[in-house]
Amino acid sequence: MRTHLLLRMIPVAVGALVLAGCASSGGMASAPPPPSADSQSRLVTDARYVAYVERQARMRGVEVVWVNPPTRIAELADAVADSD
Repeated sequence: MRTHLLLRMIPVAVGALVLAGCASSGGMASAPPPPSADSQSRLVTDARYVAYVERQARMRGVEVVWVNPPTRIAELADAVADSD
């Protein structure tokens, strides 16, 4: 009887270990660090690429929904010019 209980507990223990490993991966540890204040560049949406993809999608009758829009690194002077 004790062996039967042990054999039933092994899959449960393995499943708990697998789920614990999946839950602890990623998160903020894998996120890029925020840009520093003295940095001369910043991350901005790549408006030129977004416009290109949306134009191609309209020609094909497809609706695009950006979940994570493409970004690029821009110098501060470029970022100010892009926002105008």
